[in-house]
Amino acid sequence: QGKGVDVRDLGNGEFFTVAAQVAKGVQQDPSSVKGMLFCGTGMGVSIVANKFKGVYAAPAENEDCARNSRAINNANVLCLGGKLTAEADALKIADAFLEQEFTSPPGGYMAPFWSSDVESFLKETPAEIRGIEEEACRAPSEEVKPQEGKPSVVVGCDGFGEDLKNAVVQHLQGKGIDVRDLGN
Repeated sequence: QGKGVDVRDLGNGEFFTVAAQVAKGVQQDPSSVKGMLFCGTGMGVSIVANKFKGVYAAPAENEDCARNSRAINNANVLCLGGKLTAEADALKIADAFLEQEFTSPPGGYMAPFWSSDVESFLKETPAEIRGIEEEACRAPSEEVKPQEGKPSVVVGCDGFGEDLKNAVVQHLQGKGIDVRDLGN
């Protein structure tokens, strides 16, 4: 409030109920209505909100994450952890989320990677994501057969996460965990 934004507080309740209410509010006009959800970590509300078509909920630990969730992923719901996020930080994160536009350079650590090619690519992603959502709703889950008696993890990434994914895969395999690497 006080920033020229119409705020509708839906109050408190069980995290799953509140997340569903906010998601339904965003669904009314996902291109112009933004949502904000709060729980202990921001994770539970994001999982529930992401079940709703057209809702893209992103937990954000800092301003860069909030800006990138909007600039790159077109997130329309910000999720924050009340047990993890200081009030002063939450205010900055909320401002960053609301100020950032989709496909506009977010600054910060992404600035060196930003270009008109990136913007063109990002403008095409919402339609592709909707297609994946629709396919996921129709398709049966792919059966992953873990090795008998061993925990199993399926991993994948984009180009920005490849080095980190490879390090984690190597670490997990070193612990005897069966890893199915889908590549990048």
